[in-house]
Amino acid sequence: MILSILNNLVNSLNSIYLEEFLIPLNNYLGLNNLTTTQALLITAFLFMALTLTIELKEWRTKNMNYLSGKKLFITSVILITLFGLGTALSLTILRENILLVIYDILFIALIPFIKLDSTRDKILFHALSMAFIVTLAGHMIYYGADSQETTADTLQIFINGHFTHSMHAPWYNLAPVDAILKVMMLRVFNINNPYDPYTESLIFIALGILAYIIIYIALSNNEKTRPYATLAPAILIMNPYSIGGSLSVPPDIIALTFSVVILTYVLVINHLRLDLRILLVLIIMFITATLAHPYSLIVPIILLAQLIGLRIKIGNTPNNHHNYYNYVLIALTLSSVIWIAKSIYTAAANGVVPYAVQLLNAVEMALFGEQHQVILVGNILSGYGGAPRISLLGFSASIGVLGAFWILSLMKVIKDRSSRAVQLMLGLTVVLSITAAAYLSTLVIRGFSRAPGVLSLSVIPTFVASYLYLRKNHSVNRYLSIIICLTALLTLITPGIHPANFNIPQSVRYSTINDVIFWNMVFTYIPSNYFKTYQVSTNVLCTYQTAPIMLGSNGGVLADDLVQYVIIPGIVHAQSYWDFVGKPPILSFTPNDLITKRLNLVFSGWIYWVAYGKCR
Repeated sequence: MILSILNNLVNSLNSIYLEEFLIPLNNYLGLNNLTTTQALLITAFLFMALTLTIELKEWRTKNMNYLSGKKLFITSVILITLFGLGTALSLTILRENILLVIYDILFIALIPFIKLDSTRDKILFHALSMAFIVTLAGHMIYYGADSQETTADTLQIFINGHFTHSMHAPWYNLAPVDAILKVMMLRVFNINNPYDPYTESLIFIALGILAYIIIYIALSNNEKTRPYATLAPAILIMNPYSIGGSLSVPPDIIALTFSVVILTYVLVINHLRLDLRILLVLIIMFITATLAHPYSLIVPIILLAQLIGLRIKIGNTPNNHHNYYNYVLIALTLSSVIWIAKSIYTAAANGVVPYAVQLLNAVEMALFGEQHQVILVGNILSGYGGAPRISLLGFSASIGVLGAFWILSLMKVIKDRSSRAVQLMLGLTVVLSITAAAYLSTLVIRGFSRAPGVLSLSVIPTFVASYLYLRKNHSVNRYLSIIICLTALLTLITPGIHPANFNIPQSVRYSTINDVIFWNMVFTYIPSNYFKTYQVSTNVLCTYQTAPIMLGSNGGVLADDLVQYVIIPGIVHAQSYWDFVGKPPILSFTPNDLITKRLNLVFSGWIYWVAYGKCR
C-alpha cells in the first residue's frame, strides 16, 4: 500500500511541468492581450520605475524578521531535502524534475530575508548556493549525456589523441579550451566515454562557483555592502543571458566567467588599486577567455569605457589614480592585441574563405535549389513563440533595473563626479547601448541572435556589485534586494533555464542519452559508401520525429556523429560538420512522404522513423 502511494507520488511529480503553473498565472494577469514586445517594454519600464522610487524615496524596512540561526537551519534542511529528491527523480526521467525548479524559486525568494549572523549560518548559505549552482550547471547530468556542438572537438582529441583544427568552428582552431579540459578530465578519471555528462558538468559547476565567489567577495569586502553579499546567487541570474543562464553552454561560459572575474576585480574589488602581479594573472585569464570564445571582447570594450571615465577625472585625482590609469591602459592594450591577433589567426586567415563559400552555397540553394528542412541545422523551431508571456519577462526586467542604476549613477556624477560613478555610468552606457542595438536589429532583419545579448548582459553581476558599492554610504535597502531577487525569479521561469519543463518548440534543448544511443546506432549501420557519394546522389537518409514536441537537440547529436563516424575516419574529407550545411545527407520528412515520395521505411521506434529514398 505504502509502495503504491509512493509510486503514484513519484509518477505525479515526474509528469508535472513548470509551464502548467505559468499558463493560468499568465491568463489571470491578462498578458495574452499584449504582444511580446509590449510585455517586455512594460516590464522594463515598471522595474526601472520601482528601482528609482525605492532608491530616491529611500524606503526602508523596519522590524523585519530575518532567517538566521535555528530558523535558517530548519529552512536549509527542508531546501536541501527538496534538492536531493529533485536530483534523484531527475535522473530517472532525463529532465529537471519540478522539485528542482521549486528549490531554485524558493531559495531565491528567501534570499532578501536571510541574515548571516554566525559561521554556521554562512556555511548553510554557501551550501544552499552550491546546490543552486548545480541545478543550473547540471543539465547534462540530468539528461544523461554531453552531446552538443563543441563535442565534435572533444571527439577529435579523444579518438585521435591530438588536435589538428576545430571541427566545430574556425574560431577554435588555435585551442578549443572546453574540449581540452573535457578530455583531460576523462583521462584523469579514466572514463572511456566522450559523451560522459559528469566531467563536463563538473567544469560548469566549478565555473559557476568561481563566479559566485568573486561576487560574494566583492560585496563582503566592505562593511557597508556586506549585508548585500547574500544577493550573489540572485545577481548571477538576473537575466537569461547573464552567467547563471549560460552555465550549461560550452564554451561560452568559460569566456563569460573569466570576463566577469576580470572586470569585477578591476572595477569593484581592487578599484583604483592594481599592480603588475595582479595584471599578469588577469592577462592569463583573458587569454584563456579569448581562446574559449569571442565573448571575451566585452573586456576590452568595458575597459575602454573605464579608461575614458578615468581620463575625465584624471585632473583632480591623486597620484595613485594615475598609476591605476596606466595599468588599465596596459590591460586594455594587451587585451585588444590578444583578441585581434586571435581573430586574425582564426576568423580571418582560416575562417573567412570557408564561411564565404558556405554563404554563397546557401544563397544558391535559396535561389535555385529545392526547399527542405534540415535536421543537421536543427528542426527545432527557433525562439519561444509558444511560451506564456510571463515566462519571457525575465529578459527585460533586469534591463529596467540597469536603466535605473544608469540614471542614479548619472545623478551621482552631476553631484560630485566621483570616479566610481563616472566609470559605472559609462560601463552601463556600453551595456545598454549594445542591448538596444541588438533589439533594434531584430526589428530590421526580422531575426534574432543571442550573441549581442550575451555579450552585453553577461557582465550584469559586475555592474550590480559596482552600483551597490556606489551606494555604500547609504543604509541597507532591503526593498532593493527584493527587486534584484524578483528579476532573478522572473529569469528562473524563462524556458532557457529549465528548457525541459516547457512543452513548446524552442531553440534550447539538450540531447539526452536516448538521442545519443539512437543516432550512434543509426550511424553504425549506415554503409560507408553512402557518405562518399552523398554530394552527387539523390538518395538520402530521411528522419521524422513522431513526438509532438522535440525531446532533444538532435542537431548537436547529428553533428557529433558526422564527426565521429564520417569525418574523423576520413570517409569524407571535410573541415567540420558545417561542410554538410546546404547539402546534407540527412533530411527530415513527413508521414505523407512515405507514400508520395515512395520512401522505404527502415526503422520505427521510440520517437523516430528513419527511411531511405529520394527526399528532395
